[in-house]
Formats: sequence, C-alpha cells, structure tokens
Amino acid sequence: MANKKVYQQWQAAADKSEDIAKDKTIPLWKKAHLISVPFTEIALEQLQSKHRRKIFSGFAKVNAILAPYEPQIETFDDYQIIEEKDLREIVRIVRSLSPK
Repeated sequence: MANKKVYQQWQAAADKSEDIAKDKTIPLWKKAHLISVPFTEIALEQLQSKHRRKIFSGFAKVNAILAPYEPQIETFDDYQIIEEKDLREIVRIVRSLSPK
C-alpha cells in the first residue's frame, strides 16, 4: 500500500538527481554514476505498482546501456570509459523518473 512519506522520498530523490544533472562542475561520467544514488533511499515496495514499474523500467534501460561495458566497469572511476552518448542517455533516463 502506498503512503505519503514514500512519495515525498521519491520527490526528494528526483530533486537530488536533478541537482546532480544540472551541476556544471560535475563531469558527465560522474553524473551518470551519481544521478541514480538518491533513488536508493526510496522504499519502493511502498509505492503503487505502476510507480514501481516506472522506476524499475527506467533502471532496466540504464542496465541495458551499461551491459556492453560490464566486463570493464568494476569501479566508480570506470564510468570514464563509457561513450558520451550513453552517459547522456543514462542521465536523461534517470531524470525522467521524477514522480511529476
């Protein structure tokens, strides 16, 4: 069952992710890694199923982008090897996970 607090957490996570995306001091490769971190604070099981699906679908898309790089990505710094177009797509996808 959904509750108000978890939706506030979701909005807060989206706001933090948006701040990361807009921060011009953070390199793109670092943004692509950091932008999803705020979503780890959401109690997903307390969201309505359609909203859980939205988030899971978004992260499935991110995982699909990362899959070809998997053997090489072992640490945070390894995000530097990801192509710019893929980094931009990761950022775009995560930004789209806002509850709005």
